[in-house]
Amino acid sequence: MRSLWEDIEHALRLFVKSPGFTAVAVLTIALGIGANSTIFSWINSTMLNPIPGMKGSSEVVSLSLGGTSFDPRPFSYPDYLDL
Repeated sequence: MRSLWEDIEHALRLFVKSPGFTAVAVLTIALGIGANSTIFSWINSTMLNPIPGMKGSSEVVSLSLGGTSFDPRPFSYPDYLDL
C-alpha cells in the first residue's frame, strides 16, 4: 500500500511540473468517457430496448403508397378502406 501512495505522489508531482500535458491528458480522458457514454446511451435506447408499451414489435409494418417519386401525402379515405 505504501508503494501505491508513493506512486500517486510521484504522479502528482509530475502533473504539477507539466500543467499543459496534464490539461491535455485530462481533456482527452473526459472526451473519451463522454463519447463512450453518449454512444452507449444511444445504442441502448434505440437498439437494445424495445419500444415502450408495445408488445409484438416484430409484427409492426410500415405502409406507403406505391409510385416512382416520393409522395408525402397521407392515404385517402378510399385507400384506407381498401387496406
